[in-house]
Parts: sequence; C-alpha cells; structure tokens
Amino acid sequence: MNPGWRSSRVRAAPRAAILVLFGAALAQGLASCNLFEPAPDPPVVTHPSKHNQVIRAGEPISVRFRFSVDRTAAAELVRVSTVTGTVSGSSSWNGRTLEFVPHLPLQPRTPYRLEVEGTIPDGNGRPHRVSAHVRFFYESAAGSGLYLELVDPQPGTTIATGSRIQLGFSHAVDEESFRAAFDLTPSTPYDIEWNPQGTVAVIRPEEPWEHFRTYRFTISDRVATTDGQRAVRAWELAYHVAEDDSSPEVVDITPALRSWEQRFPSTLPASGSAAGEWFTVAFDDAIRVEFSKPMDRTRTETAVRLTPARAVRREWVDDNVLVLIPQPDWEPSVEYMLRVEPSAADTLGNRLAGGRTVVFERAAQELTVLEVQGEPHDEQFPIGPVYSEHLAAALSVGHHPHEYRFRIRFSQPFLDEATRQNAQDLVRVQALFPPGSGSPARIGSTWSSDTELSVSYSGFTPGTDGDPRYYLLIIPASIRSSIGGSLELDLRQLLRSVSR
Repeated sequence: MNPGWRSSRVRAAPRAAILVLFGAALAQGLASCNLFEPAPDPPVVTHPSKHNQVIRAGEPISVRFRFSVDRTAAAELVRVSTVTGTVSGSSSWNGRTLEFVPHLPLQPRTPYRLEVEGTIPDGNGRPHRVSAHVRFFYESAAGSGLYLELVDPQPGTTIATGSRIQLGFSHAVDEESFRAAFDLTPSTPYDIEWNPQGTVAVIRPEEPWEHFRTYRFTISDRVATTDGQRAVRAWELAYHVAEDDSSPEVVDITPALRSWEQRFPSTLPASGSAAGEWFTVAFDDAIRVEFSKPMDRTRTETAVRLTPARAVRREWVDDNVLVLIPQPDWEPSVEYMLRVEPSAADTLGNRLAGGRTVVFERAAQELTVLEVQGEPHDEQFPIGPVYSEHLAAALSVGHHPHEYRFRIRFSQPFLDEATRQNAQDLVRVQALFPPGSGSPARIGSTWSSDTELSVSYSGFTPGTDGDPRYYLLIIPASIRSSIGGSLELDLRQLLRSVSR
C-alpha cells in the first residue's frame, strides 16, 4: 500500500478546515506586505469559461485570442476530451475567435474538458504562453454530481497480468456506496486502495489477471460522494489481458503533414521509403514517431528528447504514433537532433530494445518574385517571373515630381511587422545612366496583402531618345519571408524612364 493511502474501510482525515485557515492567514500576510498586484488579462477567453459549467444545445465551444494569431498554429493548441480520449472535431474562425465543432454530437451527462495549451506568436512575432483548462457538461448534466475524470490505463487497451486500474473522481467518494455500485466481470478477487482524499481508487487483482481474458469494470450511478451526491451517470470499462515480454521498436521517424483530419500522414513519398537518420522538414511540419506496439504515453513522452531544446506540443494520433508539433515553427539554419531513449515503454511495461536518433533541419525554401506591376500601367508591365538587367522596361514617370509606384508580388507570405519592414527598407531603385545622376527617393510603402508590397518613388528624370535615363530596380536576396525563404540571387531589373 502507498504511504498515506488506506483501505476502503478507513475514513478520510478532516483536513479541509486547516487548509482554509492556513490559506486565509497566508493571504492576509501577503496583502499586508503589498505583494498582490492586479493580474494581467489572460491571453485567451474560453466558452465555457467556468469550472463545471453546463452548456446547452446550440452554444458554441470557443476560444477567443486577445491578439492576432496564425490560425493553423492556434487550432493545434485547442483540444476537447473526455476521460476516454480526444473528441474529434474541426474549427471555424470569426475574427480572433475559434469555434470547435465536434464531428459527432456531444453526449448529455458526460464530463468534457476544454484545453488550450502551448506557445504561439502574435502578429509581431512575440511568443505568448497559453494555458487554459475548463471542465464542462453538455445540456442537462448537473455539474454538482459525482463523475469520473481519470481512468488509467485508457479503457479498451491491452493490459498485463499484473496491471492495476486507477480511477480518479471529481469528489471524495463514499466507499460503501462504491462497493455496492462496483462490479467486475468475470468475478475476480481484488484489492482497492484509496488516496487520503478519497478521490482516487487503485484496483489490483489478488492473483494476476488471467491471460487472454477480457475484464469489464462496471460502476453504476448508485455510487455517491461523501455528502450524498449521486453519480451523473454509470460507467463501463473493458480491458483485454495479454502478457507479452517482447520489446517494442521504433518503426520510423519522419516529417508529417500538420493535420488532425488526415491523422498526421508522413510527407515522404507514398512508396514508403524511410527517412533514415537525417532528413529535412518544412517550416511547419510535425515529426511523426511510429512504434511497433501500443505505448505507455507518459513514459514514452519523457523518453523523447529534442536538442537544442525548444517548445513542442506532444500529441498521440493513436497508441502507436506520437507526433511532435513545433510551437512556433522550426527555425531556419538549425540542425535538430531527436532522440528516443530506451526508457520508452509499451503499455505492458516492456522497454525499447535500443534507442533511436535522427537529425533533421528545416529545408531551405526559395522565395521568388512572381511579378512586378507598374502604376501607371505601362505596356511592358507586369514583368516576371523572368527579369533582366540588360533589357529595359519603360516607365512613364509623368510630370514633376515624376513619381512611380511598383507593386511586387512574392511567392511566400510576410506576416509580421519585422519581415515586412525589412523588405520595405531593402527594395531600392538606383540611377545608372547618366553617371552621377541622383537616384529616386522612396516616399511610401504599403502591404495590400501578405504577399504583395507596393513601393512608391519620387525624383525620376524623364528620358528622351537623345537623352536616355536608365535605372535599376533591386530586390536583394537578403530579404526573408516569414517562413524563412529568400531569393537565390538579387533580383535586378533594368528600367528606362520616359515622359507620359
């Protein structure tokens, strides 16, 4: 028996009053020292927002972010679950509010959990840590009743002959009512241990579970709390027993498409070729780690290590597949090493026969300029995607102050202020001929979309056949998009100014 735990025949110690008095004294002491400060606004607001809140049919399950976010990355942080697993669903957006839409109707009298967990950058690239957890009910469920909020191992899995079943409840359980409500089929002698609070029960067989048998644990709604509140529903849990001492293996570690709907498929060719010990990833790829057997999730997550350390979200597609989702995207020019230590174990406790290490880095992504449009609309515009510093495009620069605007469309997005400002500052027009003539000055720049930059210049000199004027539009390779792409070489386009 664990220290401090007791059999079901022992009453819980009355500790609540002591904790309340201590908490009140501590709060009063801190307040007298002026250590309390107003808490900042949380980065997200959820609906439901209160613990044990009941939502009705038609009410949304939503998360509102207080800052602009990448919607795909934000959706990856939101999860709705029950004690038996993740609720599948999709997301829709209205401004900064994400609404979770379950694929199947939610069930009344069932406790659900809304989680928003991870790190995400805002529109200016500043990372924000987001952590919100709300337990709620759907429709007519009464949030004040007793419910089951933890089952370990997960129901429906295979367990070993010596495995224990852990049940966690929302309130302290009256143990006499639990014995009357609990049934184990086939009938098997077992022991129950309770934690001091009376909220966690651990069930172990007196003799090992029988090999190749399926056991069903039934808890009727007659089970009640110590103050008489009945359970919100009944539960039935099933486990299959199979002893297996073979070690699990890492089948493969590959880059994967970041999609719950498609269950994070590998981005390698359909031929099934393995990634090997080194591979490249797209900026937002997940890393998919596939095992040969159902794994103990806690022990396996602890055994997976990434160097250099960075924020990743760990999710299980099923008991055999773990995915690592970068929070935010993988950094360019960084070589990552992923190590699965031998301490990873399957659901029967068997450890890996050996570790596995892979090295990966973000693939270089070439940025291209799809086209350059001129305003006013000259006949030779738009130009691209082929550009020349030998064949000139004519510009109609008009009267004084001889202004012209270029609209530059890129192949990759510029999402944050830093990358946009860098691009605006680096694009320039340089006077070529005659030597010593002044270059036009940039007088304004705007982004009409994430991929289109408009830049205006003043101070062109109109040329004539007898007095030609040549300029060079330069878009440097040092420009970087928000996903790290850059031009292979400086883009240089020859220009010839003419009067309108």
